[in-house]
Amino acid sequence: MSSSNTASKRKEEGNELFKNHDYNGAIEKFTLAIAEDATNAIFYANRAQCYLYQKKYNKVIDDTKKATELQRDYYKAWLRMADAYTELNMHPEAIEAYQKAIELLSRQRVSQPGMLKDAKIALERAREKVMNPWTMSLDTLKALARAYDIPVPKITSRKQIEPFKNTLFRNPKWGTEPLVRVLFIPQSQTEPMRELEIEQANFGREAKRLIGCRLIDTAILYSADNLAQARGNPYGIGYGRLHTLYEAVMDDSAIAKRPFNKRAAELLHRPKTFGPILMMKTTCIKTTDDVLHDKMKDVLAWEHVSIDELQSGKFKNMRKEYVDVYGNNEGGVMIEIGGPPVPGQVPTMVSLHIGS
Repeated sequence: MSSSNTASKRKEEGNELFKNHDYNGAIEKFTLAIAEDATNAIFYANRAQCYLYQKKYNKVIDDTKKATELQRDYYKAWLRMADAYTELNMHPEAIEAYQKAIELLSRQRVSQPGMLKDAKIALERAREKVMNPWTMSLDTLKALARAYDIPVPKITSRKQIEPFKNTLFRNPKWGTEPLVRVLFIPQSQTEPMRELEIEQANFGREAKRLIGCRLIDTAILYSADNLAQARGNPYGIGYGRLHTLYEAVMDDSAIAKRPFNKRAAELLHRPKTFGPILMMKTTCIKTTDDVLHDKMKDVLAWEHVSIDELQSGKFKNMRKEYVDVYGNNEGGVMIEIGGPPVPGQVPTMVSLHIGS
């Protein structure tokens, strides 16, 4: 019997064991089939289905990744991958896998018409979980903890996530408006730079006082979301993904009225920098596919930004990467101020026009 025939026989044996709920036996048969023919995507996808029933989600992901590498249009493998990512609260990955499956199901004639409908429902449920505090990803929870300077323990297993959530949600700071953190770079080259924390309700007024102007503008120094869009992804970094945004807040008419700020220009790798600067770093989360969406609505945390960070090679490379793509087109954005989500709710964002 040829290797191909032997592999097919092992697959059929595995299918029968799967029907009888003998998942370990089915896994053994599919593994033998793969040993005979490692190029058949069905073997990996079938074994993944067994792992899915056993709640071995990382193994599901490994096998479905292999299956989709071998056969890019294998929608069943994409659906199983998405289901596994959902169970692990890896929502951005789940959403992308559901989107791929829906794209394939829409193009192909599928014998089960309800499959496309079910995939669309699963996609919407995955989107809803992104900002639900009880189902959001660990990285999102960590960002929210940083917003309040709440210590984040070292988490090495899924069992540790629930206690961390309970600690976070019970903290007195949870549900209140986090402070806006900035690094103030004065016009004077001798005046010390300062890390400041400003209440959201007072940010516009305090920023204008610090900078000494009537209107404030912002320049985007780095945006991972913008870069992803510029490189061909029409939806940017992807729904549910965290990304970093660096901005410089300045006098709206600084370039015409203010002296050159040499220290700020060197720190920010931005030659045309004039007047005092408020440097901001935010961690954001993508919660829409709308390219016109105001990115600042998705702020999770105003992060601490230090002089050491701006002097690092990492920040220098980020600026170079951004300038190589966008040049001097820094596109200011409206700053949106608002608190993070509270359990069972999505965040309510309050628009603050900092030039008003």
